[in-house]
Amino acid sequence: MTTTGDGLRQIDDDHVRFTYQDHRADPAPSVKTMTLAATEFIRRFLLHVLPLGFHRIRYYGFLGPRHRTQKLTRCRQLLASTPSLATSGAPVNATASAPRLAVRARLSMRLCPTCGHGQLLVIDRLPPTRGLSIGTDTS
Repeated sequence: MTTTGDGLRQIDDDHVRFTYQDHRADPAPSVKTMTLAATEFIRRFLLHVLPLGFHRIRYYGFLGPRHRTQKLTRCRQLLASTPSLATSGAPVNATASAPRLAVRARLSMRLCPTCGHGQLLVIDRLPPTRGLSIGTDTS
């Protein structure tokens, strides 16, 4: 089966061919074509489906796309902090930055954030999951 709309180009029994915009291409986004196995296409497509009870929102406020850089710079000035590694393009490691934050704030990361006196202990770490399972669909 061949489609004529934007996006999907061809659907066979085993493969899906579609177009997408590559925003990483220089100097402007370019339109590219990709062919995936049908199961992989469905898996990637379903990553965009929100679980029941969730609503997708666009960025707003200081994370709005129009003045994000200026507003984040101003937020950092107000918080008396330095620019993060995220704006420089380097990957951010949250566990590596936690001790630096504790030293900067002169706080122990193990102190209870509510009362400030009790000690937080790591009992177990949960592995990351692909998505939330709110319930089974019985339809």
